[in-house]
Order: sequence, then structure tokens, then C-alpha cells
Amino acid sequence: VLTGMSDGETRYVKVAGINAGGESFPTEVLGARVGDAALLIVSAFDKLNGFGLVYENDPVMHENLRMWVDQMNSYDYVTHHGQAVPANYAWDSASNEAVIAGSVALGAYDVVDWILGEETTSVDGTFNSTERALVDAYLAQDRALMVSGSEFGWELEYLGGAPDFLHDTLHTDYVADDAATYAVRPVADGAFSGLGDLFFDAPGEYDVDYPDVFSPLGGGQIALTYVGGSYPGQGAAIQYASGCRRLLVVGFPFETLRVDQRAGFMAKALDYLDACLIRTTITEPEDRHAYATPPAFTGTASGMDLTEVRLRLQRWDGFYWTGSSWSATESWFAANGIAAWTYTLLAMTDGSYALQAKAIAAGMEETSPAEVSFMLDRVAPTVPTVLTPTGGITVTGPIVTLSWTVPDDDGSPVHYNLDIAGNLASTDALSYVVTPSLGPGPHVWRVQAQDAAGNQSDWTAEEMFVVEVEQVFLPVILR
Repeated sequence: VLTGMSDGETRYVKVAGINAGGESFPTEVLGARVGDAALLIVSAFDKLNGFGLVYENDPVMHENLRMWVDQMNSYDYVTHHGQAVPANYAWDSASNEAVIAGSVALGAYDVVDWILGEETTSVDGTFNSTERALVDAYLAQDRALMVSGSEFGWELEYLGGAPDFLHDTLHTDYVADDAATYAVRPVADGAFSGLGDLFFDAPGEYDVDYPDVFSPLGGGQIALTYVGGSYPGQGAAIQYASGCRRLLVVGFPFETLRVDQRAGFMAKALDYLDACLIRTTITEPEDRHAYATPPAFTGTASGMDLTEVRLRLQRWDGFYWTGSSWSATESWFAANGIAAWTYTLLAMTDGSYALQAKAIAAGMEETSPAEVSFMLDRVAPTVPTVLTPTGGITVTGPIVTLSWTVPDDDGSPVHYNLDIAGNLASTDALSYVVTPSLGPGPHVWRVQAQDAAGNQSDWTAEEMFVVEVEQVFLPVILR
């Protein structure tokens, strides 16, 4: 179990077994970006292609069949997809075997990105019966799916694997097995409108031998067309939308796009797929921030058919704001506005608060509200009491430590500003070692407390001390 990770942090992992006989091949690479993940990336590309087999004949081992595994399948394509996801978008990943086993539930996510690469019948096929049933059930909940690969249309329809799934679930018809090109172009007003021509011939990635050619069915539309090749102007990707149920069916593997084009493609894909995803942010107050005056509550909300934004404010004593008064009963109240919402509350006393915000849409509401905690602190800290050095005492230098004390402050965290003969310094501690070292002679200093909300105490009276630097004389030996 990985612990201590912060929101927005991304981590990729793979596991290998070790025993006395050595180390196993590692697992495929999986990963996650910490946060309330709305996206699941499913790694379902397991195939090793025969084109990567190399025959060798050497005098010791004689005939060998070696596999250039990285040229067939590097098993790290979750990294290609995950790195392309916008930085503010949390995601999880899983193998398709984990999904089949029920260890990971598709229904826990609003969007699924299904990686098929060049997967075909050689390794349990693409979308076996269990996977098809899970995807059907998932989409029946008005969720969104992107699937990309270059063989699944050929397998599902041409080989007869599951043509009904391709037609009825993915709203796609298989046209041909090989577009004979590496270039595609977005359709005007389609999901990828605004992007230029895209190329799935990234250096260092496996070669896409047979990109599938598609046409739309049952309300689907062409989102990308092939440029050149054997089927110019015909479908490279199909989009489908029925309310919140959304599909992107891509006839080439996403991970083979050129590196500089992946982020733009993914951003457009997610904009299309998560159109119904309700997302609320709180821009003010800032999380774990202290304020000297009551902050205005502001934020944003996005999603389809939003009707309002509701807030919940709880203060340190457990009471909730109802919109007109404080109550021991949990309460949500309406913000002003929706896409850009605000709320001003002046009836706040000093202390800590927790604020949540969620958007409401027709027939549904956000299940994971945005949340921040903050403190209101309008009282300045107590003036510190100087301990030493004071009263003109003489201290042995050149290293001098200044110290002071203060009563406990139940407001926001406090730090201390120091003025040492006109030189300013700051510390969180109740003592300070003066650097650079002070020279011999008289010096003055004073200290001030300042809390996290910006409230400042008065300065202490100036205190004077004298630094005496011991002189060390080395003996001189004459011969």
C-alpha cells in the first residue's frame, strides 16, 4: 500500500517476483493520479505479435527463436494514456483481468478509457463475453467509454466474434481491415474539431499494421477520417451521444499517436466524454488558509442541465449555517449563480470552518462535493516577552542566541519577526541564532508575533546587549 501521497500526484508501478532462481518478467505497468478519480484506464492489450520473432543460429545454442518484446508490446501503455490526461484530472487504472474478476468496478467511474492496442483472438480476444456484459451494464447507466485499437473491429465483425456488440453497443460498423495510412483528420463540429491532422506513427512505438476503417450506426457520427491510403475520407473514429451515454470508438491505438499530439487528443476526448460529469470547484476560501476578515465564498460548476449550486458550512462547534442562522442540524443552502457562483456571509465568529460545494442537475447531483477548510482569526497575537539577552548584559560571541516566550494562542499559527539592529529576520521557533555572527560591541533587538491571517502584535521594547568576542593567542616558539 502506497501512503503519504498528495492530491494530483501521479505514480506508476509494476511488480516482479524474485526467488533463488532469479527474477520474473514484470507485470504490465499500472498507475493512478491521486484524487477523486472520475476516469478509469483499462489495460487490455496483452498480445505479442509474431513479427517480432527473430530466428538465430549460433554454435552454442544452435537454433533460437528470440522475442523483441518491446517492439511487440511494452506493457506500459497506461503511462502513455495517463501522461496525456489533463493535470487537474484524477484517474485510476486496472488490467482488464481485474475488471473481469470484479476486483475493479467500471460503475465507480464516469469515464472509461479501454486500451486494446493490437489485441486480437490470440490472447482471449477483444471484449470477451464477460467484458461485453460489463460494458453493456456500464453504458446502461449513462456513462462514457473510449476504446482504441487497430484490430477489434476486424475481430468482432469480420471474424464473427461479436458483431452485435460492435453494432448495437459501440454504434459502429466495420468497413475494412487496413486503411493503409498513418494520418487522420478531425471532422468539423466533431469531438476533435479544432485539432489539426493527427499521425499515429510515433517513433519508438509498435507499427500499426492494420488500422480499422469504420462507419457509424444507430445515431453514431464520424469523428475522424483517414487522410490518404486506401480509404481516404472514411471513418477512423466514431462518436456517439445519447444524453450522458457517450462513446468514442477509435480504429487505431491512442498510444501510437505522436507524443506532442496525445495531450490535445485526450483533452478533446474527455471534453466530449465527460460532458455530463458534474464538477464543482471552490476558489475562495483557499484550503487550510487563515483570514483576518470573513472571506467571500466563490467557485465554479460545470456539467449539463445544472439547476443550482448548494453549499454546506460547518463551524468548529459542529453547528451548520442554514442560509439564515446557525443550527445543530446538518444543512445545505443555495449559492448565488451556477457556472460562477458566490456567497457572502458576514455572521461568522473567529474559529475553524469546513465548506463544501456541490452542483445539482436535473435528476442528479454531484456525489463528491468540493471541500476546503479554513480559519477566521481577527485577533492579533499577544506581544512576546523577551527572555534573553536583555538589559545590556554581556554575552560571549560571536554566536548569539535570542529567545522569548508567548502565551498559548488558540488562533491561527504564529511566526515571529525580528529586528536586529535594523536587520530583519523571521522564524517559527521561540529562539533565533543570529547569522551572520555579530561583531564585538553593543547591539539592539526586538521581536513581534504575526499569525497566519496576517494579524501582528506590537513590537517588544528594544533590548540591548554587548557582544564580547574571546581572543585566543597562540604561543610563538622561537629557536
